[in-house]
Amino acid sequence: TTDAVSLGKKSLAVNLSDVGAMGANALGCLLTLGVPPSVDPAKLDGFLTGLLRLAHASHCPLVGGDTVSSPLWLISVTVVGSVARGRALLRSGARPGDRIFVTGELGGAAAGLALLSHGGPSSASERRLVARQLCPRPPFRAGAALVSARLSRAGIDVSDGLAQDLGHVANES
Repeated sequence: TTDAVSLGKKSLAVNLSDVGAMGANALGCLLTLGVPPSVDPAKLDGFLTGLLRLAHASHCPLVGGDTVSSPLWLISVTVVGSVARGRALLRSGARPGDRIFVTGELGGAAAGLALLSHGGPSSASERRLVARQLCPRPPFRAGAALVSARLSRAGIDVSDGLAQDLGHVANES
């Protein structure tokens, strides 16, 4: 359901989101990419174009990794970030009475995937949902702002749904 450029962006975006949810600023990323020997060069170029565009826009340069031959595409991205000692927003940091902050709109990417899986979008609003699936724009700088303003002690990237991820925070805290 995803074109090569979007896949490159998504591969980095989900990792930026995880680091950002901890209140960290991204320093750089590593890419390990496994591709079949018969890989279409245009798809490989598209993937790298998407990843590198977001790397540039997010000030998170590609600093290393590895490329290997594989019977199918394998993608592993690691983002390395930095946060002041003792200030990381860990799942274990929540306390009774803490506020819950949510950035962005929840559920759009899942709705977009459902649309792609069932024939695609047919309206402008459905195309916007599909765009949320294909080209997510996680608010990866929000966590650092919460740390800076001392508004939060815990954080998590909401990828499994709000209720389930709040459960993870509650269990860890």
